[in-house]
Amino acid sequence: MELIDAHAHITRLTDLDAVAARMRAAGIAAAVVMAREVREDRILEFAGSHPRLIWPMFGGRVFQRALQDGSQKSSPRGIRHYRGFRQDWWRRHEGRVFATLDAALESGRFRGIGEIRLKHRGCGRCVPEMKCDYDFEPDHPVILRLLDVAARWRAPVVLHLEVDEDATGRLAAFSRALASSAQTRVVWAHAGPCPPETLKRMLARHANLHAEIQPLTRNTYAERVPMLRTFPPVAGPDGRLLRVWRELFETYADRLMFGADCRTPAEYRHLAVRAEDMRGLLAQLSLRSARRIAHGTAERLYGARH
Repeated sequence: MELIDAHAHITRLTDLDAVAARMRAAGIAAAVVMAREVREDRILEFAGSHPRLIWPMFGGRVFQRALQDGSQKSSPRGIRHYRGFRQDWWRRHEGRVFATLDAALESGRFRGIGEIRLKHRGCGRCVPEMKCDYDFEPDHPVILRLLDVAARWRAPVVLHLEVDEDATGRLAAFSRALASSAQTRVVWAHAGPCPPETLKRMLARHANLHAEIQPLTRNTYAERVPMLRTFPPVAGPDGRLLRVWRELFETYADRLMFGADCRTPAEYRHLAVRAEDMRGLLAQLSLRSARRIAHGTAERLYGARH
């Protein structure tokens, strides 16, 4: 079964043709590619070379950089912390930031907005992205305006919002944001990661919420990325879906997608394994649910504007 990878990245030095070849070898029909440290025009270059395969997103660098510039900054233990919103900065620059976002979406070149990292735990120096720790309120007026812009352009927005020791307050704020922008299609990157019971409760409460599933059945590459060790197991040692996940997949297949979250050449060497693991999980579902999670939900979300 062909898959759409709803969560992919590239780096500044990525060999675009080599990544495209790995995607095709893994049976990836299309990939939603989002910027982190690279400029969005690098994503457009990738899409220009492989138009059917690559679905570009906007904001992962431009809007994320604005969040960084407009935050309170510190660097304890060599990790760069970005916290909250400096109102003086946003008063001066908010109009420019959102004008840039509007122009990008109006161009028709992008499929949506993301990945926007609202809560991202910095854990160490071994992987570049783990040097940054983000903590932004999901129901702050700046984020609510972002969600309203996404609704106006019918563009899905991918939010990275980890659930940790502040889960109760963070989930309550996330719920307030989802409820206040009920027309905005929000994709919860990596489904938190959070326990399946929490994901089920959030999906039941908010019809506009979607989520990506990153199947780490064999937990590839996890030793280098501490965050991957926090993902709750989806299957048992025998590869069989845990009952709570099977019920969740069957109930919410129209709002779940596959998201491999590869970024570096080292990670893309694991793409085929993650795709194979996902197919192993999907094979245990009804055909209707398997098709939706494999590609149907992503086609509906990211293909609607095109």
